[in-house]
Amino acid sequence: MWHDDIISVAQGERRVGQAHEFPRDSRPSDEQRKHYAPAYSQVHYNMDLLRPGMTFREFADRAWTIPDQYIKNRYCCLAHGIGMVDVYPSIAHQVDWDSAGYDGRSEAGMTVCVESYIGAKGGTQGVKLEQQVVIGEGGSYRSPVAASRRTGVELHRVETSRPYRLLHAQSELQLARRRDE
Repeated sequence: MWHDDIISVAQGERRVGQAHEFPRDSRPSDEQRKHYAPAYSQVHYNMDLLRPGMTFREFADRAWTIPDQYIKNRYCCLAHGIGMVDVYPSIAHQVDWDSAGYDGRSEAGMTVCVESYIGAKGGTQGVKLEQQVVIGEGGSYRSPVAASRRTGVELHRVETSRPYRLLHAQSELQLARRRDE
């Protein structure tokens, strides 16, 4: 590690979908801040695209365009399901679609992680961001509380870790959708 590195450690339980991040409190360097801005833009731009019914290919085609200097070190996928590895759906970048892409369709109630890694080829620094979201009728939401406000699903009784609440929110949203059908 170098002075002022931004690091985090992810760990979890596959059977219950828990994941924990332990960020280090340090002041980021100018280079780290330079990488953080496009990583943040990529994650939030792609979060804003997600809608029920959107195909994985459509998402890949419309996703944030990674600048040329970062394309070599891009994260392996745009978004993936929650698990210890990048589980279904693992949505490939448009540039990787022919070799790694497969189609499917986003559904209301799906919980996915939107990813970014920004670091230049040959560089010494990079920033990886990941945001867990629930796909709702009006787009993606970062928390089950936000999702419950838009869907009417009550989640206040869940008293566990945030990632588990997201999985629980997914189940509750699916149940609510089935009740409405």
